[in-house]
Amino acid sequence: MARIMVVNDSVEFLQLMEQLLTDEGHDVAIVERGAGTRAVAVQLQPELIILDVRMPDLNGFEVLNLLKLDPATSAIPILLCTAAVHDVKAQEAVLRERGIPVLFKPFDLDELLTTIGEILGH
Repeated sequence: MARIMVVNDSVEFLQLMEQLLTDEGHDVAIVERGAGTRAVAVQLQPELIILDVRMPDLNGFEVLNLLKLDPATSAIPILLCTAAVHDVKAQEAVLRERGIPVLFKPFDLDELLTTIGEILGH
């Protein structure tokens, strides 16, 4: 179906997402650090990036800015998937302006798959 990149510092979350999305027929790439995201995205050109906000090196907003400023990755859709409700609320206007959807943890798996389908146009 689609190549999806998941960026999160939680190994457990990455394993869950890789299993779930692979079972749905997607090609999944996982990235455990925000700092490596742009380079991997340039190389793989995924159809969607699922991005966490709170990570120890670069946070999700910094990664989002790097991706959107790079012509090689600026058109790749991004879904923020995070438990950082307060952080996201502080950036809500910017995210809405950029058309960045947000899914808050914990989320329902059907909601995740529906949101991914909407983003990918399936």
